[in-house]
Amino acid sequence: MNWLKKISRARYLGQCDNLRKCGNEEIWQNMMRQAAPITLQEFVSAVDTSAILDPDESIEEFGADDPETGYYISKWGDKDCYFLYTAGFEFIWVTE
Repeated sequence: MNWLKKISRARYLGQCDNLRKCGNEEIWQNMMRQAAPITLQEFVSAVDTSAILDPDESIEEFGADDPETGYYISKWGDKDCYFLYTAGFEFIWVTE
């Protein structure tokens, strides 16, 4: 059953600054307005973090230096999304 859980995870879309440069400013603004905090455990069970982590790095280490680091659920356009906020950036995943 582990393979089923992995398939259903949200896919990494990108980092906020890159996405906003591509004409997604309004979508990003709406995502930020609708954001609701979730736990690290909820975040990890919903997304594949390997796209942003070094091979020997854990999600707990990513952003550990920033006390504002947080995990959120929201909307990216008409899709559900998850994002990690740290160091002034959002790392965004969308559901299929």
